[in-house]
Amino acid sequence: MPEARYDFDADSLLHEDDCNIFDAYENVVESALDMRRKFVMIVDQARQLKRELLAKQAEIDRLNTRDRQELSQYQHSNKDLQKIIQAQSKRLQQNRETIKMLHRRITQSTKDLEAEQMKLDQVDFLRCEICKENIMNVFTGCGHGFCKGCLDDWLHRPAASYSARDEKSCPKCRRLVRESEIRDVYLGSGTTTPSARDGDGITEVLSSDSDE
Repeated sequence: MPEARYDFDADSLLHEDDCNIFDAYENVVESALDMRRKFVMIVDQARQLKRELLAKQAEIDRLNTRDRQELSQYQHSNKDLQKIIQAQSKRLQQNRETIKMLHRRITQSTKDLEAEQMKLDQVDFLRCEICKENIMNVFTGCGHGFCKGCLDDWLHRPAASYSARDEKSCPKCRRLVRESEIRDVYLGSGTTTPSARDGDGITEVLSSDSDE
């Protein structure tokens, strides 16, 4: 008996719609693989972003820690600065009070000096007409006052230092000075009895009691 032969055609078993499904399946598989590659890429990017985020967070934490430390230092420095400012303000107030006190003292000293100057001005007429320092204690007949030492030096100066006309003249007005016209003046309490000048001179006593 002859052997039967069968010719198998696979394409004859697949319908056209089945081929379309197979192509669609292949497309789905390719899309799935492509999506998987994209997903892996996205996961890698996410991991990279996470590492960068952790690094940034660590940097931010470090900066925050540093800022807190600096803020704490600034707060302590601010407290110290406030103490210094308060101390300086207190010292400034004390200096102002001292300046006010010194101004009052200067004002009072100025008034005292003015009062003393007025007293000095009031007694200027008692100064010697020659030296302008000693209190006059003798008067000439022309009414000018001198201290006894200056007048004696003037009247007994060497002859070469004056002319014959000025031999016994007043140092102030050059009027002739006579020994009898020279008067001693005593400024005292009035209880002391002055001795008369040698010769016929007149002794005059000026006392504070006589002014009352």
